[in-house]
Amino acid sequence: MNTENKILLSRFLTRSGDQAWDFAVPLILIALFPENLKLAFIYFFLLRLSSTLLMPYIGRFIDEMKRIKIITLGLTIQGLSVLFTGVFLWYREVLGFNLFYTFLVVFGIFSNLAINVMDIAVANDLVPSVIKTERLVYFNSRLRQLDLLTEVFAPIAAGFLLSLSAVTNSLLGVGIIILWNLLSFIPELFILRGIVQAHPHLDELKAAALPSPQGLLTKLTQGWSTFVQSSVFWIVIANACLWLTVLSPHGVLLTAFLKAGWNIPEYIIGLFRASGAIFGLIATVVYPYFHKRMGLILSGKYFIAFQAFFVVMSFVLAFSVELSFQYLFMIAVLVSRIGLYGFGLAETELRQTLIQPRERGKVNGVSNSLTSFATVIIYGLGVVFSKPDQFIVLVGVSALSVFLGALILNTKVRGPELATTSNSK
Repeated sequence: MNTENKILLSRFLTRSGDQAWDFAVPLILIALFPENLKLAFIYFFLLRLSSTLLMPYIGRFIDEMKRIKIITLGLTIQGLSVLFTGVFLWYREVLGFNLFYTFLVVFGIFSNLAINVMDIAVANDLVPSVIKTERLVYFNSRLRQLDLLTEVFAPIAAGFLLSLSAVTNSLLGVGIIILWNLLSFIPELFILRGIVQAHPHLDELKAAALPSPQGLLTKLTQGWSTFVQSSVFWIVIANACLWLTVLSPHGVLLTAFLKAGWNIPEYIIGLFRASGAIFGLIATVVYPYFHKRMGLILSGKYFIAFQAFFVVMSFVLAFSVELSFQYLFMIAVLVSRIGLYGFGLAETELRQTLIQPRERGKVNGVSNSLTSFATVIIYGLGVVFSKPDQFIVLVGVSALSVFLGALILNTKVRGPELATTSNSK
C-alpha cells in the first residue's frame, strides 16, 4: 500500500469514529436530560470556545515536538477521553449530575482539542511533507470525498446503534460506539507511525522549542504574531468568514428553523441534510478540472464567489412565505456547498504549500481558532435571535459574512506566484 492510501485509510478510521461520536453525544445528552436542552448547547459552545482560546497556543507544540510524539499524544488523548466519557456515563448516577456533567465537558474539551491537533498534524503537516506538490490537488479531493462519505454513513450507523440502547434501556449502543472509537485509534497509530518511520526526515524537529522562562501571555500570542506575518493571512481570514453562517444543511440552527419556522416535514429535512454531502462530493469531482484550467488561486476565487452568489440568493428567498420559494431556498443552500467545498480544497492546498514547515502548527492553530470563534459567534446570535421569525437576521448575517469572505479573497489575494510557491519537503 502506497503512502497516499495509508493516509486515506488512517483518515477513514479516525473520521468514521469522530463522526459517529459527534452525532451520538448531543442525542445522549438530550436522552439523559430531556427537560433541559440547553445542556447540549452549552456542551458544544464550551468545546468551540476552548478551541478558540487554546489552539493558537497548542499549535506551537505541533511545531516543536517530533511528529511521532505528537501523533501518539494526540491519539492517546482522544482514546482516553472517549474511554473516560464512557466510564462516567456508566457511573453517572453515582457521580451525581454536577460532577458527571463537569467531567463530560472537561473530557469533551480534551477530545476536541486532540482531534484538532491530529487534523493539523496529518492534513496540514504530514500530507504536504510526503505528497508531491503536483499531487496535492488530487489527493486533497480524495481526502475530502472520504470525509463526506463518512459524514453520511457514520451518523446512520451511530443512529442504528443508539436505537439498540433505546430498545434495551441500556448503554449497549453507546458502548459499541465507544469501542468503535477506541479500536480505530490503534491501527491508525501504527499506520501513521509507519509513514513517519519510512521517511527519516519526518522525525526531525522542525523548530526549536521556546525557552521555558517565557511568560504565558507571550506563548499565547506567539501563534497570532506568526499568523499575522504569514503569507496566508488573508486566505485564512476569508475562510473564517465562511464559518460565520447558519446556512449549513447539517447545522443545528437551520434544522431547527426548517421544522419550527416553516414546518418542513422531517423526511424532507433528512433528505436535505444528506444532499449537503452529495453537493460537497460534486465539488471534489469538478475542482481538479478547474484547478488544471485556472490555477490554484483563481480557482479558489471562482468557487468562493460561486458560494457567495447562492448564499445571497438564499437570503432573498428566505423572505418569502410561499412553500415553493422555501424549497428554492433549500436548493440555493445546497448549490452553495459546491462553492464552499471547492474553495475549501483551494484554501487547504494554499496552507499546505505556503506555510513554512516550522510554522504549520502555530499558523494552522490560529486558523482553527478563528473558525471556532466564528462558530461561537453564530451560536451566540442563535441564542439572541432564537424565535423563528427572527431567523432571517441570522441568514442575513450569514450572507454578509460569506460575501465579505469572497470580497477579501478577490481583493487581497493577488499574484500567480503564490500558486507556485511551495515549501521544501
